Amino acid sequence: MINFLGKSDSYISKAQPNRKLKNQKYNFNDFHPGNNKWNFEYSIGILKPDLILRSWDEDKTFENEILKNNYIKSCVIFSSKNYPTELEIYISLESKLILFENINYCDD
Repeated sequence: MINFLGKSDSYISKAQPNRKLKNQKYNFNDFHPGNNKWNFEYSIGILKPDLILRSWDEDKTFENEILKNNYIKSCVIFSSKNYPTELEIYISLESKLILFENINYCDD
């Protein structure tokens, strides 16, 4: 499992926080300790996870890395104890571990 926010990744955890500048000063309205470090070039481009379970609209590098590294967005069904759950995920088309024929896709 890869944690995009660096809680379990020493490379990300040692990086500088991602902050938005406003008028040459940091905007502290976006200050969320422990949730302000990420690097998609590293987490997606270098580590290449098989599945990504969350999109990241706040940072355009997420979408760029998804496209550049051959991921597809798909809706899949995860069976739970009481009912099926639909979830949009990103799947690496280069994964050798995913059995694509066994995936339960959502109805379009």
